[in-house]
Amino acid sequence: MLLFYQIKNLLYTFWYDKEINANFQVIGIKNKIIEVRNYFNLKFSVTNLQKQDFHLYQFLNIQGILNKEKHQIIIKQTTELTNWDFRHWLFKFYSGYDGYKQTLIPMTFGYTYGESQLLSDVSEIGILHILIISGFHFNIIYAVFERIFKKHKWIATVFIWIYWFVCSWSFSVNRAFMFKTIPKKKIFAKNENRYLFIAFICLLINNQNYVGIGLFITFSLSYLLLFTKNFKTFKDRVYISFFLWFISVLFISFLSKQINLLSIFIAPLFGLIYEVILLLSLILFWFPIIGYLLSASIMNIIYLLKKFVIAINLDFIFNKEIIVVMLYKSCLGVMYYFKFREAKVLMNK
Repeated sequence: MLLFYQIKNLLYTFWYDKEINANFQVIGIKNKIIEVRNYFNLKFSVTNLQKQDFHLYQFLNIQGILNKEKHQIIIKQTTELTNWDFRHWLFKFYSGYDGYKQTLIPMTFGYTYGESQLLSDVSEIGILHILIISGFHFNIIYAVFERIFKKHKWIATVFIWIYWFVCSWSFSVNRAFMFKTIPKKKIFAKNENRYLFIAFICLLINNQNYVGIGLFITFSLSYLLLFTKNFKTFKDRVYISFFLWFISVLFISFLSKQINLLSIFIAPLFGLIYEVILLLSLILFWFPIIGYLLSASIMNIIYLLKKFVIAINLDFIFNKEIIVVMLYKSCLGVMYYFKFREAKVLMNK
């Protein structure tokens, strides 16, 4: 993998000259920048945006100046190209309706347009990991498809492929998708082997030349979650569930400015509500008037939950990256503790 990232760095460094004139596809829209990728799936941020209205999966010819160290392009001129990607037309159409940019598109498919009030609010409440990091929505949706198409499970697989193709390809989305779709052959009979393989593939298709904390959060928490299925005692299940919540909140919080002490009570409740909301948003997303009403209802629920915030400011904490590494190591420690304990029990039988 180190060799792979060195090759990617070389591509970033040598593929383009300082004066750039090339074709890209828009994959993210922020406040003052857009994120684009080229045909080699290399990601760049684009600044000095003109008044042009940009849309997801739009194809552009960009002329500008490339900052190779920051992988940033300063635009001089852009030209929209012919587009065959149906995702472009899908999001261009629905993003024009009220409630879609801020709520339904981020919640259902994971994309954001500038500052999302929804993500800002759930981050303040302390439940962002449920909405974005967990990837549990793939499990929910796949389970529903399987229930509907009991005799034809391949239809559920087709639907989950389409849903993944439309979603934003974060680490958590790719991990959840591949865990559901990669067949359990001999080499992947054990879930541990599947997770190692999936982690490698996720790193391989990552379109940046660095890995963010999202990779460690999604894989460490998901790997820990594997052990809960084998626990026979209720006490162990409670311990590991609390630990998962505690670590996930700390992972997110130490990368932000504050932590909500009441999120330990809000998270389980919202987790149940979120399953219902997600299914409703996926079904009602396609009907703009009903979608607007659903969006307003979601924001009302979030507004109500914001009343239950007891925040602790974390601005005084320095070297947060070191704390995050320590949290990651604690996850590994818990994993190996339960793994060795399980192996010891099997040996004593």
